[in-house]
Amino acid sequence: MADWILLALVGSATYLLLQKSVARLSKVPWRILWLVMMMPPLIWVLGRQVFQYEMPPLLMLGLFLASYFTSMTLVRRGRLRPPTAGSQPGAENTSPVAGSDRESLLEAEEEKEDSAADLASAALVHTPISEVPREKLSHCFPWNVFYLQSVEYRPQAIICRGNLRADPTEAYERVQRNVENTFGKRFLVVLQEGFAGKPFFALVPNPAARRSLTRQQEWPLLALGLLLFTFWTTLTAGAQAAGVGPDRLLHLPSLLKGLPYAVGILAILGSHEGIRYWVARRHGIKTSLPYFIPVPFVLGTFGAFIELKEPVPNRKVLFDIAIAGPLAGSLVALAMLLLGLSFSAPGDPPAVPEGQPTPISFHRIDPRLSVLLAILARMVLGDQLQPGQVIDLHPLAFAGWLGL
Repeated sequence: MADWILLALVGSATYLLLQKSVARLSKVPWRILWLVMMMPPLIWVLGRQVFQYEMPPLLMLGLFLASYFTSMTLVRRGRLRPPTAGSQPGAENTSPVAGSDRESLLEAEEEKEDSAADLASAALVHTPISEVPREKLSHCFPWNVFYLQSVEYRPQAIICRGNLRADPTEAYERVQRNVENTFGKRFLVVLQEGFAGKPFFALVPNPAARRSLTRQQEWPLLALGLLLFTFWTTLTAGAQAAGVGPDRLLHLPSLLKGLPYAVGILAILGSHEGIRYWVARRHGIKTSLPYFIPVPFVLGTFGAFIELKEPVPNRKVLFDIAIAGPLAGSLVALAMLLLGLSFSAPGDPPAVPEGQPTPISFHRIDPRLSVLLAILARMVLGDQLQPGQVIDLHPLAFAGWLGL
């Protein structure tokens, strides 16, 4: 019964996520994506509850990977193209669309009618870039950082040529800030080098500007619900890895044996996405709350993610956001692994019949599989770990090992 309840919770959370995100990014009906993503957990629950068959972890992992790559392929092939600068507002509503796309378009239109300010902003966004006054552009380029000489109106961009008189990073930040103050989020500012080695600025229409006109709702209850579901799935996964049988998972003392693993995994994932969320917000980029992905078997989760709701302005910001998550997650994972190794114990490898492959076990990890694990195990366990022995990892150490 608990498996069916968990399947319903995971399915409902996935349903809401796809409805609110993928439906506006891809022409593929999001209900089909939901069926593809929910197929592995459905097979797992049917196998356990109906056919009394426990599927091997490697087979379930293969099903989930196949589901993941299939869904990503469907999303990429059906990705909606952003409107071009010359397209007319509302032209997309004149062609027949599928039922799910029509619902998304109707929802978007209802959001656009919320206030007169939104309508005025929409008119500004849809104004052809050829009608952008040069006087406004001139005010965006201070003469002491970039001396503007000529402006070229292209179908897809405004090319601003001149002489660069300051450090490129400083000039970009000044111009980007001035453009945002003058035109809002309408343009993406790009600083490039021309064929003659002379830098120029390009103002490209921002495809996210139209989406920013609508009220993008946050879903704190959904994020909290996914966090609680993931805590439950990692708690049960840790308890099963500690030797608790499925019939004892509803007993609190037995279930708490999975607490070290659950806390370790959530700390690693939370630090990874939490610091990335903080860095993005610090750079002024709107982003969603961290969403955890619960999985009701094996590891208990497939990770977590945040969604950037605005384009990244430059490479420096992109680097900061990209590197912050792995650095924070790796440091927390390393701390969990070192702490967990102090509670771990070495042991002899399991007896395997001749000619049979060594079974995969979460407890008996061969340190020779990882150079870093071997070094850290030697540092923590010292002479207790003899050549040829394996390590019976504590659940906290196993969480840190997975995180790394």
